[in-house]
Formats: sequence, structure tokens, C-alpha cells
Amino acid sequence: ENIKYILFTHKGSYFLTNTGSKKDFSDSKLRKLPLNLTQIKNTLNYLKKIKELNSNLIFIGPHIEPNITIDIKFIKNNLDKNNKDTSNYDLIDVDKKLKDLSKKNNIKYLSKIDILDFKYDKDFIVNRVPTFSDHDHWSQFGEVYFGNKLVFNSILKDILFP
Repeated sequence: ENIKYILFTHKGSYFLTNTGSKKDFSDSKLRKLPLNLTQIKNTLNYLKKIKELNSNLIFIGPHIEPNITIDIKFIKNNLDKNNKDTSNYDLIDVDKKLKDLSKKNNIKYLSKIDILDFKYDKDFIVNRVPTFSDHDHWSQFGEVYFGNKLVFNSILKDILFP
């Protein structure tokens, strides 16, 4: 009763099919179309249960995952180069499906893909600082960089700064 909003997000590539073996379940690089409709259905069923408890649920969709191993060697070799974009753009299809199903189920949905408008050549490395710390997680800098975009370009601004 004291919780005003529930913000839910989920790793986007889990909504795609694992093209590797079972042991590769969490490897984002091996997740591709087609959509994993079972995972999508299970997530929506879970969100419907949450919504029964708190109608101020906001489902925040996935972001583009660059799927690059980032280590000190990568940073030294790539900061001044035009890196190859290996991002998983299949997540755009995931986002479209989640938008549609959220609307049909009366669940408020924020598209990180739309809001962040990720462009690899300008958003992966900003001012010589990588915005990701691994295949799919934002670095500390990326949390601020993308977080500001997400908050100040969506309804989150009004929720967090009433």
C-alpha cells in the first residue's frame, strides 16, 4: 500500500530463441529470432498478477544489446576506431511485440528502444568512455548516460520529479 509505482524490466534477449545449447542459455550473442513466445506469455502473466496488486505497474522494455566482449584489450584497441556493430537488432521485433501485447493487456509500457534511440556509432562510446560494461549491461557511465535519456524523455520524469 506504500508502493506508488512498480517498474519492471527484463533482459530483452530472453524473449528471443536460444540458438545455442542449454548451457548457453544466458549468452545474449546466441539469442535470435524467432520470438520466444513462451517466455513472453509467462512474463505477461506475471505482470498481470502484479497489476492486480498495484495498478501503477510500468513495464520497461528492453534496450539494444551490443553483444561485444568488453575488456581492457578491447578498450585499448577500439576507442579510436569505428567498431563493428554486432548489436542484436532482433530486439526491435521483441519491443514491437511487447508494445502490442502490453496494450492488449492494459499494461503501461515504455519502449527503451524508442526512448533511447540507440545509435551504435554515437552511443556505444561517448567522449571516449564505453557505455556498456559487457554484452548487455550498461557501465556506470552508461547508467547515467542512458538513465538520463530514459527518465527525462518519458513519463518517468513526472513520477520521479513530481
